[in-house]
Amino acid sequence: PCCTPVPSAGLVLIVTAYNTVFSASGIPPTFSYLLAVDWLLDRLRTTLNVTGDAAVARLVAHYEAAEAASARERRARCGRELGGMEAGRIGGGGAGSGGGPLAPARDQEARSDLE
Repeated sequence: PCCTPVPSAGLVLIVTAYNTVFSASGIPPTFSYLLAVDWLLDRLRTTLNVTGDAAVARLVAHYEAAEAASARERRARCGRELGGMEAGRIGGGGAGSGGGPLAPARDQEARSDLE
């Protein structure tokens, strides 16, 4: 991988923020307390991150499944409305057969010419 994670990188940020806010330099006197509980805070941050990722993945899966079911229902309903005909065969057939949106009108004109 290009970049490996730095262990306890949040502590560096805390020291930097402390030095910036309080116009100090070096490590704060109570930094050892933060160092002692950082492992627990790191575990909690990781748990929250993984739980959030899992929840979002579950929501996306749920909505994608609902959308797929809705699309299947629309296709089934469309098939019933067409009387079982394939959608690609509406109006006289596929490429080169003269089908298309104007084919029913042409067919009607041809039938009236024959009568």
